[in-house]
Amino acid sequence: MGLAKRGLNFGVMRRAITFIIGSSRILMRTNWKDLLKIKRWKILLMIGIPIFIGIVVVVGFEITTSPEFCSTCHNMKPYYESWKTSSHNEVNCIKCHAEPGMGAYLKTKANGL
Repeated sequence: MGLAKRGLNFGVMRRAITFIIGSSRILMRTNWKDLLKIKRWKILLMIGIPIFIGIVVVVGFEITTSPEFCSTCHNMKPYYESWKTSSHNEVNCIKCHAEPGMGAYLKTKANGL
């Protein structure tokens, strides 16, 4: 399945990666001698939590953009079946059913959930 058909949104992925990189830069600016005094589990939490949040954001946005996710609602099944056999089955639901802009995009995703 191609990237366009799966609905891979590079803007969302870029924002998540930027968040992860920004979090790691904050950690890099800290005094490592002080970090070595902190217990190992606290360091793992400081590094692991931003990475976990970033992964959840990227995976969540990827999953909720797919037409298969939209078809999980019982009232969307006929529309999904129609979409699968249509000529525009290469186009994601979100491309047509969300207004331009990040705010409208997030609102559409929230309404879908």
